[in-house]
Amino acid sequence: MMKQKWNVLFILLLAAGSLNAQKRFKDEIFPAIDSVTDIQYGEAENIKGKQEKLLLDVFSPAGTDTLKYRPLVIFIHGGGFQNNSKTGSYSSIVCRGFARRGYVSATIDYRLGVEKSGFDSGKPAKTNTDYWEAMYRAQQDGKAAVRFFRRYYEKYGIDTSQIFITGSSAGSMTCLAMAYMDEDEVPAAINKEKWGTLEGNSGNSGYSSKVHGVINAWGALIDYHWIKAGDVPLFNTSGLNDKTVPYDSSDDYRGFKYGGYILYQRCLELGISTGWRPFENTGHTLDNNKTKQDSCLRSMADWLYTQLKYHRSAKDKGEGVFRWEDDIRAFDQQNMVSRYTAGTILFIGSSYIRFWTTLPDDLKNTRIVNRGFGGSNLRDVAYYIDRIISPFDPKAIFLYVGN
Repeated sequence: MMKQKWNVLFILLLAAGSLNAQKRFKDEIFPAIDSVTDIQYGEAENIKGKQEKLLLDVFSPAGTDTLKYRPLVIFIHGGGFQNNSKTGSYSSIVCRGFARRGYVSATIDYRLGVEKSGFDSGKPAKTNTDYWEAMYRAQQDGKAAVRFFRRYYEKYGIDTSQIFITGSSAGSMTCLAMAYMDEDEVPAAINKEKWGTLEGNSGNSGYSSKVHGVINAWGALIDYHWIKAGDVPLFNTSGLNDKTVPYDSSDDYRGFKYGGYILYQRCLELGISTGWRPFENTGHTLDNNKTKQDSCLRSMADWLYTQLKYHRSAKDKGEGVFRWEDDIRAFDQQNMVSRYTAGTILFIGSSYIRFWTTLPDDLKNTRIVNRGFGGSNLRDVAYYIDRIISPFDPKAIFLYVGN
């Protein structure tokens, strides 16, 4: 189990006027949703050498919704690349939950099956490469689904500049590959002569398969170096007692070595907007516990809300977290010349904190240290949290960022 680095208390405050206000894309504001099932989005050859029709279901706010184009969330189911379908219980939680928040959501089927190219005790056996090729076919189908919605965006009311993908377990592994694996990074063991290019030929050629963010639920990557500076945002969640797909890199699932926490750290290192929601004393798929999965969905929706273009400034789209480097460097310099007593109380946040220059006097506590910077948001604080906190042994942390 991962131990907390600091024993601290984070107090998150929102503006009083917004406490009870429901927000589209963050809260479930549509009690009724519409759905269309078994839409064919493509077709491709499966491991039996037969052409397989690829189907998806679409969910959207009921007809009363006046927004013409909505962000899209595509869900890809798990099952070890061998079983399950687009109609599972967790799929329903995610797709219906996002549709009630005002998104268009979709859940897809893809080619299942893992071949047996190896031998164990003289009998055919599945190898890591066989699982990688299963993932390869799945991500080809996932890309075809993205292209499908770009092709028919008018029909389904899709904002093609805001397409996000998520999944469960093997589905999240597929999503991660879709977003971060480039053509020249395809593992050499995968038979591209047989299965084709990364884009594949599952349908809707001529349209982009680009996505704008990934929500990784208990999935992993073969190689975390696939994530590079400038790549799309990534949110990660996992149970810390997951014995199937580890949240870190302590084990692996069929060569999928790097779990959500490692990918979160990678994003922080590169300045990619990211998030991490661990579940203690919890296993794979959050033990199929509906209460935990509902809680997970809320965290996913809260994070995704911050990534939508409606809620990001021009500065965010440009320099990103690095625009605060001078502010944080100033903190570094202060820490080099100042000595802080044990039991410090850190105040971290945006300009509301930065401009509160009389904090110690107002609260009558000489151990208060102000570390507010700019007009920072949670993404910025997450990126710089090590540099802000590590010089201290804080008794508590008070965090306030914007409203």
